[in-house]
Amino acid sequence: MPRDPTIAIHDCLTEIAILRDIAERATFEAFRNDPILRHAAAYAIQTISEAVRQIPDEWLADFPNEPWGQIRRIGDRIRHEYFRIDDAILWEVIMTHASSLQTVMEAMLKRRLGGSR
Repeated sequence: MPRDPTIAIHDCLTEIAILRDIAERATFEAFRNDPILRHAAAYAIQTISEAVRQIPDEWLADFPNEPWGQIRRIGDRIRHEYFRIDDAILWEVIMTHASSLQTVMEAMLKRRLGGSR
């Protein structure tokens, strides 16, 4: 039995909350110098990437301005090129993309649950 895609959306929202918490707690310099924060961010982004793969393409198509292909691919890069991950890229995801992705995920969830949350 296939997994309910709304579970993947909830998983994304959980990980986005972690990224937003990192943004509230740290500056880029502190982030760069804290291996635990960097690891938490990389894992959260990797989890988001995998969760997005579990959301049907037709659901994602409702939000065509999102870079779904990049979101899916960044997880592969974190998994397979972990030794080359640039802290600035992780930080950019945290500071620039997490908030907008949260908005999209909340809208997607609302649409799929018929307006309830």
